[in-house]
Amino acid sequence: MCKRYGWSIGSDVPHKYIHKAGIDEKEVVEKFKKETVDDLENELDKIKEQNKFNSDEFEEFKKLTTQNDKQIAKFLKLLKKNPKALNALVEDNKDEILEIFGKQ
Repeated sequence: MCKRYGWSIGSDVPHKYIHKAGIDEKEVVEKFKKETVDDLENELDKIKEQNKFNSDEFEEFKKLTTQNDKQIAKFLKLLKKNPKALNALVEDNKDEILEIFGKQ
């Protein structure tokens, strides 16, 4: 029985499925199936919960990214309106700008 259901030899697991009057194999199979299904359902619930958490985290990240993109766009528009400030910024930070955007 242990070999048939994948339990280790000498395992106590089969004892909870064996009746004192003998073995009711159908009942053993049904109990085994139910426990397996219950385990799978529990695992699925955990995965669904983790997926919901990840989805919520991703949505929050998207909001922050969108907000940052809007702030950067506003800042760039401001720099375009003020070429002197842009030139001064570039002149004072050439190395850092090259690191950010690469030497193209």
